[in-house]
Amino acid sequence: MKKIIIFLAIIASSLVSCIEPVDVDSLGIEPKLTVLCRLCPQNDTTFLVLSASEPLFSNSNQQLEIIKDASVKISDDNSEWTFFHYSEAINRYYLPATEFPVEENKTYYLQAEADGFDIVTSSCTIPIYRDCNLRFIKSDTIIQEEGYTYLYNKMSFKWNDFAGEDNYYAFMADCYYSYDSGYYSYYKVVCDLDSNDEECIFTDNNRDGKEMSITFDLFEPINYYQYDSIDCYFIQTDSFSYTYSSKIGHIDYFQMFISQPTLTPSNIDNGYGIFAAYTMRKFDFSVEY
Repeated sequence: MKKIIIFLAIIASSLVSCIEPVDVDSLGIEPKLTVLCRLCPQNDTTFLVLSASEPLFSNSNQQLEIIKDASVKISDDNSEWTFFHYSEAINRYYLPATEFPVEENKTYYLQAEADGFDIVTSSCTIPIYRDCNLRFIKSDTIIQEEGYTYLYNKMSFKWNDFAGEDNYYAFMADCYYSYDSGYYSYYKVVCDLDSNDEECIFTDNNRDGKEMSITFDLFEPINYYQYDSIDCYFIQTDSFSYTYSSKIGHIDYFQMFISQPTLTPSNIDNGYGIFAAYTMRKFDFSVEY
């Protein structure tokens, strides 16, 4: 017991020795404009959320402060600009594709300004969609447990990574099923890797040019309803989306108390947030039983 007390005393003294006084005002951390916007050529409208960041050590319980009266504009040459509109109904800025279409393999520039804040800027390039020979594979396992019979469906997508470049992928699937009564509905899932990772966006790092796959499971009582078809959205996105998603999705709530804090990734100059891009294709697969 004495050894434990001595060990705890050493740990406590080491933590105290790490404490240094900090002049918070000298850090220059004041509220900034925060942007959330992703471009996609397949979408009929581009949406953008513009808010104000919370001051350091703020204990405010208010909802996110949406900036409604800002000037938000976008350009494909950093010279001629098109302005976003603001919608009170959805608290977002929006820009229809009929007014400003976006294309793969083009770079776009964003600028936003509002009273009391620095002007924020950013840019991103929409990736080129690569044909990766996407395939759909389904396997079934019958499980009996406590008098119930279950059909365990394992759904997999496989594709060939486009070699020679960095690629970042994501999946979304609409799984349509029918009840015995004939009612039709669907189940939406964002697919993860089949290697026990929990990334919604993942990279071909160390897998360049190789076959890749993801798997998700549907566990339902047999003869209740079955999945008839799957609409898969195969998404190819940019590197910053991967960096941002990996950071947000892998917060360790234990380690954060004993390790050095890190800022959320941002590619917004003079502000915070993300201005990124992706392209996607929709695939329809039939599910046979």
